Amino acid sequence: MNAITASIFGRFVVKNRNINFDKNGLSFEFKNSLVALKWQALVMPPQFNISFLGQIVTLKTTKQTYVLSMCAYSARVMKQSACEKLWVAANRSRLDTLLASIEKLSVNHYVRQSHIESFQRLIQQEFQRWFPWIKQSKALPIVTEKLQWLSHYARWQAQDIDDCRERYIARQLKVHQSFFDTVESNPLTLSQRRACIIDNDNNLLLAGAGTGKTSVMVGRTGYLLNSKQAQASDILLLAYGRKAADEMDDRLKAKLASTFETTTITRTGSKTNINQASKGIAASTFHSLGLQIISQVEGKKPKLSRLAENEKAKMQWLQSCFETLINEHATYRALIIEYFCQYYYVERNAADFKSQGEYYQYLTNNDVRSLKGDKVNSFGELTIANWLFMQGVEYQYRANYAVNVSTVERKQYQPDFFLPEHNIYIEYYALDESGEPPAFIDKKAYHEAIAWKRATHKKYQTRCIELSYCQHKSVQHKSVQHKSEQHKSGQLIAPLAGYFAEQNIVTTPLPDEAIIASLQESGRITQLAGLFSQLLGLYKAACLDTALEKQLVINAQHPKQTAKALVLLKPILHRYQAHLTQHGEIDFEDMINKALSYVQTGKFQSPWRYIMVDEFQDISEPRARLVKALRDNHKGSSIFAVGDDWQAIYRFSGADVSLTTHFSRYFGATGAVNSSDSSRSANAVHSGDSTHSAHSTTQSTLDTTFRFNNQIGKVASDFISKNPQQIKKKIHALQQVPAPAVSILKRANSVVNSVSSSTLSSNDVNTNTASTNTANTNTSHQQINELANGAIDDVLAAISAKVLAGQTAPAAKKSPDKKPSPASVYFLARFWFQLPSKADLERLKVKYPLLTLESQSFHASKGKEADYVVILGLKKGAQGFPSEKTTPALLDTLLAKPEAYAYAEERRLFYVALTRAKNRVYIIADISEASCFVKELIDQHADNITVDEFASEASQAFTDEINCLVCQTGILKKRSGKFGDFYACSHFPRCTHKEKPCTNCASPMTRQRFTGFKRRNVSSGNLNLCTRLRVAASSGRTFFNLKSTKTYQGYAIAFFQCI
Repeated sequence: MNAITASIFGRFVVKNRNINFDKNGLSFEFKNSLVALKWQALVMPPQFNISFLGQIVTLKTTKQTYVLSMCAYSARVMKQSACEKLWVAANRSRLDTLLASIEKLSVNHYVRQSHIESFQRLIQQEFQRWFPWIKQSKALPIVTEKLQWLSHYARWQAQDIDDCRERYIARQLKVHQSFFDTVESNPLTLSQRRACIIDNDNNLLLAGAGTGKTSVMVGRTGYLLNSKQAQASDILLLAYGRKAADEMDDRLKAKLASTFETTTITRTGSKTNINQASKGIAASTFHSLGLQIISQVEGKKPKLSRLAENEKAKMQWLQSCFETLINEHATYRALIIEYFCQYYYVERNAADFKSQGEYYQYLTNNDVRSLKGDKVNSFGELTIANWLFMQGVEYQYRANYAVNVSTVERKQYQPDFFLPEHNIYIEYYALDESGEPPAFIDKKAYHEAIAWKRATHKKYQTRCIELSYCQHKSVQHKSVQHKSEQHKSGQLIAPLAGYFAEQNIVTTPLPDEAIIASLQESGRITQLAGLFSQLLGLYKAACLDTALEKQLVINAQHPKQTAKALVLLKPILHRYQAHLTQHGEIDFEDMINKALSYVQTGKFQSPWRYIMVDEFQDISEPRARLVKALRDNHKGSSIFAVGDDWQAIYRFSGADVSLTTHFSRYFGATGAVNSSDSSRSANAVHSGDSTHSAHSTTQSTLDTTFRFNNQIGKVASDFISKNPQQIKKKIHALQQVPAPAVSILKRANSVVNSVSSSTLSSNDVNTNTASTNTANTNTSHQQINELANGAIDDVLAAISAKVLAGQTAPAAKKSPDKKPSPASVYFLARFWFQLPSKADLERLKVKYPLLTLESQSFHASKGKEADYVVILGLKKGAQGFPSEKTTPALLDTLLAKPEAYAYAEERRLFYVALTRAKNRVYIIADISEASCFVKELIDQHADNITVDEFASEASQAFTDEINCLVCQTGILKKRSGKFGDFYACSHFPRCTHKEKPCTNCASPMTRQRFTGFKRRNVSSGNLNLCTRLRVAASSGRTFFNLKSTKTYQGYAIAFFQCI
């Protein structure tokens, strides 16, 4: 036993001042107690400091520091080196263990950020134990090499971490090359293999259309088993729906079973059979996962409500509940009427629009109708119509004036309202407090029209009540989006009611039952019930308490509408929940919420170390919360999410694309890497912070598509990338073709039959509505326009010719006995009713035997592919594409936050449609009313699309010049009436403009100035030119002859004849 003795002063002060030590540790007396410390307990060797009374020896442990003074003056010289050597000998094994564990982890595992953070803490602790004292110690040679490694890890930067990860990936690629070569029918690509290996705490794999994401899911599962990093019970596979889960199961069984039945050589050279290891792996839906968690915690399987599994039954139950509330509760009935009168529509001022036509389009898209069913031309007129209806006053909307006052320059006068029982007219003028109409209206002409109307009523001694927008608008409300609060201010109705009182006109208000009956007859009660059915699930999924609900309303885009809709929803929600409780049942929202609660509170312990989520772009926030909770519940668990923000198309069902585009914000910071090469995440690492030199999220990309060719990929990628919020990525196509592979067939829709020139059905807007994700085909007897105008036949004939040409090619001639396989063709549209009916489809199959034909909605086509795709229904409007209908306020509030970029999700939906095709995409559109997406392709992608593969009418070339002259944005549509064909505004009946076609070519006529038609002493004037003449004027082609000239009011007018 060696000892550090006391100094001369220490001997007089303390009887026993010695510090005894040997290879095991030290012992000494401290505060009248004997203390024994092992060398491992000291955070560093004893420290010696000289003082007047002797050496001061300091002994530090993690819990306490011992300061022993008055030790021998020679103690540092005589004993320090011996103490340091003993400390090093005792603590070397600790250092060896730490370094070995780091080496083992970096060699056998992908280094996660959580590993790095954990090791960084241990390394810093160990570094402080050894430095700086060891640099001057005689014990340094014993641990020089080990301390060099410790110093290296202590200074680990982002590049070092990436290098370590890349070395691991390279080893794994080599060791498991045979597996990656054979797990699928074709060897996995490098990007797919890297995606299988990379395993940070949180992993986002961006898998573009046709890039083989399912192959990665299968390959990663097999790789984890093959490398013995996991057993089947460690892996959780989550799919979006039951069908997707079943398909994943089939793929796993088919691929992994066949792969692992053969001998696999592991890194150590041992033989293993993973067939048994893979047994028990099954893809799960979020709902079945919720059932599993609840069953384990509660000891029994919960009873799932029939209403949750059968949407039709749920709708029937809700409809019944809704009707019961309306019929049995007068207060609820009154709230319903108030909602339809004041809050059913998202009201906007005409001045918010650029033209009258845009305003009409908004009214049409949102099916704005009065309680009586009139398609009114403004929200002010809607208020008037509803008040008259509720007061029991019979009225006619836009009926002809009692006296025929039409002239050559002016059509028959149609006042806004006529009250036949009282012989009173009502006019509503779009004039603000300054007497000004909206900017898009000709101020002079508008005021002249008002003066003419007043003079007409005075001349024929008819009574007319004049109301205006300045009375309709709430004076105090200044919001751009909510300028109208007439029922609260009473400014619009007060003059009308006052006039009735002055004239002693007695009204008999309709009972609530009669108003409800009218709403039921128009179908709006059923529509509202359908909305509430969707809202039930979204509201429950949001898990709102009183405070959160209040905040939800405050943050809503339309707070008052949202609050009123919630008032109507609450009684239904309470009855629905009572129904579930009474029957001891839960629905899908209960399932997710309950499972989440059990995981978060620790009642359920997750067994899964590897959580893999397919189609992550379609995940909702509650489901993402469950995934995150499962990760946090099991230490060392990782998330592997596979998705593509470019294909996020399910916001309407609760999906939130921001969970993908901002994946790192939700699950952890990100360092982006490209799986296709050895790109590093160093550029995304926090500079100067070695403790967090890498991040807990790795973003990878599958960048090679096996589906569509480079030409389709160019158009689709450029189109989707217009939205700056989409994650930037490049998709390379395996199939390269030199010529454009997207064709646009411009074809005018067929003449609309059985439509009078004066009336259209009030239900036009609601006809042919269909669910976007219900697998129905059009069963209507009326052909879709693309069939009626022959466009589909032209496209199918062109495809058949290409298929036939392929069968007669030299390569095909080498195998003449081989039966050619038919080419697959998908008809795709936004809505099912826009697709060919079953009967039409069968007829086309017979007519084109070389083709296999199938109809799909855009949503239903997700994940599928065909040789050729024909896209239909690309027109403007509420049922067009993109859909221009406003989402109901409460629904919009409960869904994910709307994206700032216009039509962002509809743009992604079009991208999905484009990328279903392997060889070619055909787009059929009537350019006169074509979707803005079609026009964008023509205007901005001219070099990558073909527009002249098919013949088209002249009217399809000058679409911007056949807009309605009255409302400006309406399109002149060819219609058929009892007096023959004519062109009418697409905004009919709101805009009643009509004109006759050119007698020779039947093109629409317009009255715009064309400066190219001038002769000496001939004014350009307002020539009435058909579309074909304008094509000739612009192209220099001769489609017309000069017929004659005549003098009119001093001008020489040239008359041309269309050839």
